[in-house]
Amino acid sequence: MEEETIDNLLKWAKTNNIPEDDGRVVWYGEEHKIPAGFPKTKDKILSMEVLNLSRFGLKEIPQEIYSLSNLKYINLTENKLKYLPDGIASLKLLEELDLSENQFENLPDDLVQLKKLKSLKIDENKFKKFPEVVSKLINLTYLYAGHNNFNIFPSEVFELTKLKSVGLAKCDINVIPSEIENLNNLYYLDISNNNIKRLPSELCRLKKLEELDVSENQIDVLPKEISSLIKLTILNLSNNLLENIPNEIGNLKKLKELMLYGNKIKTLPKELCELRLVDGCDVDDNPIETLPKECEVMIKKEKLHNLPPYGYENGKLKLLSNAELIQKYIYGKFKNKD
Repeated sequence: MEEETIDNLLKWAKTNNIPEDDGRVVWYGEEHKIPAGFPKTKDKILSMEVLNLSRFGLKEIPQEIYSLSNLKYINLTENKLKYLPDGIASLKLLEELDLSENQFENLPDDLVQLKKLKSLKIDENKFKKFPEVVSKLINLTYLYAGHNNFNIFPSEVFELTKLKSVGLAKCDINVIPSEIENLNNLYYLDISNNNIKRLPSELCRLKKLEELDVSENQIDVLPKEISSLIKLTILNLSNNLLENIPNEIGNLKKLKELMLYGNKIKTLPKELCELRLVDGCDVDDNPIETLPKECEVMIKKEKLHNLPPYGYENGKLKLLSNAELIQKYIYGKFKNKD
């Protein structure tokens, strides 16, 4: 790298008040904490593998950044960037790129040449259409593109069959296409905060899925095929329109946490009560009226979180004990005393 290039980078860092270390860090791998800032010496600049420029209010980055040929991870979150300069294709080793919380409306076409890119984050930008170039990043395994105005589930995603983790929260999505089954390597899917009314049975063919978040939608029926997602450990169904949970949920033997709060559920199937649910089941803000006897153990072990906890006694609200909750919801013997 030419001395002039380094000088230009140092001048840019100084002009934008970017220190070498401002105390904030980003994790790279499982062990390395990389400070936000820009190095001040030639040796550190030349050997840099991670560039953390998050939260500096940047409106642009210099093209000279692409001369840092050892870069494997670039974090540009929480800035005011609207575009990337041409030339990013020269970063042949780049594996992770985080552009979230900026003002991007599109991405450069030469992004497609980043053959080693595995992780792309473009959450909370100004995209109105899913950037087509992303569909050509065939080695992507992590894609987070939530909080953008796509209005539809981007079909381009279905071409990225190596994806393991996808985030599309709050994108004004109404329908999950049946092609979702193409993403058969997914272990994490977040499509919360949309306008989805039903889950297609094809989604339940994602046999490797471990975490599924469909909270904050308009789902009123859970398909019985949910029983096929036998590797699920976390299932978030909160803030939907569910009135019933199918018995087939009892097949999810690995389920550790189930979030059901904010629905219209009046009871639970006994099959659910027989699951271990080591982190419990949250039923807050549901009109629970009765529960099967199998739920008695869950209540005793406090695994049934936020069960409507009150009863009336002498005209006053009373916080019920676990024993009284059992009497009220399972045996129906707790009498409101007015």
